[in-house]
Amino acid sequence: MGRSNNSFRNLFTSSFGESDHTMEPEQKLFVAVLTQAVHDAFKTADKLSKDTARSWLLSNSKDFRNICEFAGRDPAYVRERIKNKVLKEKGWQVI
Repeated sequence: MGRSNNSFRNLFTSSFGESDHTMEPEQKLFVAVLTQAVHDAFKTADKLSKDTARSWLLSNSKDFRNICEFAGRDPAYVRERIKNKVLKEKGWQVI
């Protein structure tokens, strides 16, 4: 399986000064979970998958918080970025 050029994955690695080479395998796994959720939320044509992924990414569920923490990411920051991306997609002004 090849690597995709995913802007969300790039956001995760570049904004935190980490590369795939410096992350532990477990952290890479959880970054991949978040990356897949974002892909499902914005790139899939299946409305149910898109809505489910967006709902999870915008939630404050324990599962979401744990995945973010295991990935070394701030859940509030991830939610804010996703919220802004959804608003921008709908043509709403992001403040």
